[in-house]
Amino acid sequence: MGGFLTHLCEAVSRRKSVDPPAPGLHHKLTLVDLAALGLSGVVGVGGYMYVGVVAAEWAGPSVVLSVLLATVSALVTGAVCAELGLRMPRGGGIFTQVYATLGELPATLVASTLMLDLILIPAIAARGSSEYVGLVTERWMSEALHVRLPLSQECRYLAPQPDLVAAALLILSTLMVLAGTKLVCQVGAAGVGVSVLVLTAVAFTALLSADAHHWTHPPGFFPHGLHGVVGGAAVLSVSVGGAHHAGLLSGECGRYASVVTCVGVGVGAAALLLLFPLAVAATLSSSSMSSTAPLTQLFPGASLLGMRALVVVGGVVGLWASIMGGLMAGSRLAHRLACDGLAPRCLGRVSRRTETPWVAALFCGTAAAVVAAVCSSWVLLRAAGAGGVSAGVAGAAAVLARRYRPQGARYPLEATAGCDTPPILSRSASSLADLTELAPAAHTAHTDYLAAFDDTEPRQVTVEWAAGTWVSAIFEPPMPPTWVSWRTARFLMATFVVNCVAGVGVVRGAKELDIGLWAWAGVALCVCGCVVCGVGLWLQPRHPPPPAATQQDAAPLLPLLAILTNIVLLLHLPLTALSVACGVWAAAAAVWLVHGRTASTEAVLNRALLTHSGHQSPADML
Repeated sequence: MGGFLTHLCEAVSRRKSVDPPAPGLHHKLTLVDLAALGLSGVVGVGGYMYVGVVAAEWAGPSVVLSVLLATVSALVTGAVCAELGLRMPRGGGIFTQVYATLGELPATLVASTLMLDLILIPAIAARGSSEYVGLVTERWMSEALHVRLPLSQECRYLAPQPDLVAAALLILSTLMVLAGTKLVCQVGAAGVGVSVLVLTAVAFTALLSADAHHWTHPPGFFPHGLHGVVGGAAVLSVSVGGAHHAGLLSGECGRYASVVTCVGVGVGAAALLLLFPLAVAATLSSSSMSSTAPLTQLFPGASLLGMRALVVVGGVVGLWASIMGGLMAGSRLAHRLACDGLAPRCLGRVSRRTETPWVAALFCGTAAAVVAAVCSSWVLLRAAGAGGVSAGVAGAAAVLARRYRPQGARYPLEATAGCDTPPILSRSASSLADLTELAPAAHTAHTDYLAAFDDTEPRQVTVEWAAGTWVSAIFEPPMPPTWVSWRTARFLMATFVVNCVAGVGVVRGAKELDIGLWAWAGVALCVCGCVVCGVGLWLQPRHPPPPAATQQDAAPLLPLLAILTNIVLLLHLPLTALSVACGVWAAAAAVWLVHGRTASTEAVLNRALLTHSGHQSPADML
């Protein structure tokens, strides 16, 4: 039993060491293509769906604060993942980076909820397009032909009625994805451009009829309190998760170092610039918004029929771009899982003509079409969201692990015969001569060791003119992380996450269960624990930032802030999303325990190394 648990723990923390070849996928995408894929979710699902739905059902006029919270979380997470990408310049997005840093099981759990979101987002966009078209058709038939449809759009939003229009739109989008990656990127970029222009026109036109009394009249600016603001931000996080979509295709872009620095932060900044003015204009021009085709509610009356038609065109085009972006990202994630041995191998097949993973694209498109045809928009909007925020938590934890984990071997090589173990060297010695005076025996027996010591950790000498003479000073290099300090840092990181989960869970429970004032005592204790853990991590030795990093984050403030904000959003998701995410995590862990634990590429390579002792690393086996 003990041996099984040992092997299981080793498999859980087994990290990715090689990139399996992906024949057929070539570096043909540009930064513009990846930016368009990332912005498709912000413009389509975020602008034409989620802003109005959150204002109608969660936050009311305070949706503007929800947009700010969601975009700030996206900006922080994008900056943290930029550092992770600079430390590990490889494709595959956040899944590959978590796999190479935290281990196989955490990467599998992150990939499972990301795949769930990448199936639900196209389904939500397809249902939204169908609702926009259906609402205009219903109004035209009722106003021009005086015909009432048997089932209104509000009933279709709530009831799980089959939506064949959404299913047909998803099938058409899947065929376009199969036709070629470059074509889809160009069509998606054009769709994003058109929908951005329409959103800008909608915001400016709505501001012409703005009335500040809509924020002050009952029920006021905070109809659901602070919990409504945070819950709305959690729901809106689905629309600002386009950085993960673009990151999954970054392996097909030849300029990955620049892409990983720009995409995450760029998507967050674009979401702030697009969604915040739209939320302000929508809440100031209308006292209440509908959950079905919300932007068309801003222009009532027959005189604004042309504006409503423009909104419908922009909504359908933008949501269609969201569908193609989600299907492309989902197919790349399924293809990556298949290449790593964590999914059926058939999902890794690539078409020779179109150079796309056609089996994975068919799987994602079929799953999204079935979900869109069966589930209502009310259910879909409350089931998505866990993938992006859980990936943000894992990405920030991976950055901290990269900073604090030693890069050398865990167990040093044994000393050769006839050579004693070298004594512990003093870090206060300023030169090789000082070391010789302090320990002449060590210098004569281990000259090579001391030379390597000075070469690998060079000292910095500064010379300045002071008081009429030259003054020189020698600065010691920073202490590198050790395995002892890594154990301490790992304990502090785990304690910080537990404190965050406990504090946010108490706040959510105080709202749901009406606990009262005593809940804030627990929150204060959790905040104190987080501060203590943050200070402890700041005092631990760590690796310096990468040379190409744009920010010099000496303290672990940014990754800890990313963990906190994403946990806050994760635990404030609707109960439907949390239940679905827990079920997906349990199913993914069970599948990995039964199949992936022994069938993954890393597991196969590790077994091969045991029988081929001549190879020094898994990369030599390929």
